[in-house]
Amino acid sequence: MTVETEIDILFFQDNVAYDTRGHCYFLEDGGEKRTVFHHNLGLGTRKGGLTPSDTQPATFWITSPLTTMTENAAAGADSHSGFGIWYLFPDAPVGPSTGLFFKKHEAKHTPIDLFEVCPAYM
Repeated sequence: MTVETEIDILFFQDNVAYDTRGHCYFLEDGGEKRTVFHHNLGLGTRKGGLTPSDTQPATFWITSPLTTMTENAAAGADSHSGFGIWYLFPDAPVGPSTGLFFKKHEAKHTPIDLFEVCPAYM
């Protein structure tokens, strides 16, 4: 599930993703604000080839500190190079989000939003 959008409020709840290639729940631009992931499950995230970072896939790839993560679980990401939950904030948003929300380096200095009860198992 890739989010590449100019929308600044997005809610994902009660989803299950199994045996995916590349990042599973994937915020792409780094300009997303008020995105909520609640009660989602990702199982078996494997290497992909769509983006360069898919060689180290994350079940939850979060590029905005203003993302709420509650009651999500990641299990079974690629055992040699995968991650359960990966926060990575770009210097500035890219793609359709360029110039819309965060200024340069702002995301790296913004506190991470709510993160609770989100286990990750390898």
